[in-house]
Amino acid sequence: MKSSGPSRHVEVQALLILDRIAGSEAFEISVLLRSDGQFIGRTSLGIVAEEEQVVLSLRWDEPNHRFVASSQRPGAAPTESFVPFAARGAKVSCCVTATPHDA
Repeated sequence: MKSSGPSRHVEVQALLILDRIAGSEAFEISVLLRSDGQFIGRTSLGIVAEEEQVVLSLRWDEPNHRFVASSQRPGAAPTESFVPFAARGAKVSCCVTATPHDA
């Protein structure tokens, strides 16, 4: 069924979380998603050592109604993780915030 009204806009906030692993120099990287103050989902992007370079990305996969989070180390294939989000008929935009956390 099609809606004749205007499409709604949904803003999703993505928080990049770095949790130091106790007794280690490594961090677990995860992404937490929320919209209008409501939790949508959280996904892990793996573990990285302190000062290790990694490229992180987040994109909206509209046809599959999900966010795709990925991490990639130089010279390696990306690791992808998915967070489903039901936003049919809505325009989705996302902003990212990085937050360091010590365990």
